[in-house]
Amino acid sequence: MKTTLITAAVLLSAPALAQPTAATTDSTGPTPEQVAAAKALLTAKADTTQPIEITPEMEPYMPAIKESARIITEITTTLKGVKDKASADAAAPQITAAISKMKELEQANKDLPQPNRELQVKLQPVIMQYMAEPVQQFTLSVMTIAASQAYGSEALMKALESLGNAQ
Repeated sequence: MKTTLITAAVLLSAPALAQPTAATTDSTGPTPEQVAAAKALLTAKADTTQPIEITPEMEPYMPAIKESARIITEITTTLKGVKDKASADAAAPQITAAISKMKELEQANKDLPQPNRELQVKLQPVIMQYMAEPVQQFTLSVMTIAASQAYGSEALMKALESLGNAQ
């Protein structure tokens, strides 16, 4: 699974910032299934009323899912604090640091096997439960910053562009 699902969500949530790159056009980019899953994350409401049983075959993927949600929430919290050019400039290094964490997470999980179709189906509700709300809030924050032109902060725009290109 790695973080390509997260990359797909980032690319979908910030199209004005994400330029076509090798990450979106070559075979290492998100698959159509991952893009569809990311679209679902952007519109889904996670059902948190029913706990999802985590089976042993799902366990290896749980740390990456949880940490991805945490990093996206961290980025969102930083972006929500941006109200002017000064706070935008101050947020840029924090966004860059979070992107580094995302890349480190991907590197740490690169040896996880790609889940087979059956496991992907089982993981989908888990991913939705952990990721739907963070990705939706992230998307709203990125769109708000993009609409404000990052309050004129070139540093924040560069950080967000690198987020869109992160893989």
